[in-house]
Amino acid sequence: MEDLYSRELTSKDLPFIMDEFEEGAKLGAFSKDFSKRGGNKVIEKQLREIIRIGQAGYLTGHYFHILIRESNEQKIGYVWLASAPDSYGQTCLEIRAFGITKAFRGKGYASLLLSKCVDGNSHHPMQAKCLVESRRMADMLKRRGFELVETTPTGTSVLFRHPR
Repeated sequence: MEDLYSRELTSKDLPFIMDEFEEGAKLGAFSKDFSKRGGNKVIEKQLREIIRIGQAGYLTGHYFHILIRESNEQKIGYVWLASAPDSYGQTCLEIRAFGITKAFRGKGYASLLLSKCVDGNSHHPMQAKCLVESRRMADMLKRRGFELVETTPTGTSVLFRHPR
């Protein structure tokens, strides 16, 4: 795993990301908004705007990184963080989307990327909302100090981690 690096999302990554979002929505790990049937064009448009504003040198409150194997430039996974209000209305970092491509699951990449994400932002409060089918993600977050603060009527787990 030593030949890995992460970089910011670019418009060239969008086909990869949109395919990953579609797959995640089919598996129930993402809301239907991430699927083609749910209107993922809205999310794609939002990502294009985030990229455009970021490339112009402005802060967007969104941090979208791609995990890549350096030796062959193969995309392994991604994490999307965004500034968002927590349940008390205070600003925190929300894990909006997180995933590892199917070929690389079960090899420790999710743990590596999630630890890097959480540890690198330890001074910020963080939250995540995990759908019922994302129990493994919720468990990984709990092992990194996130606490369950709410379970919605649909079964979504809302998790929170205080800054350290």
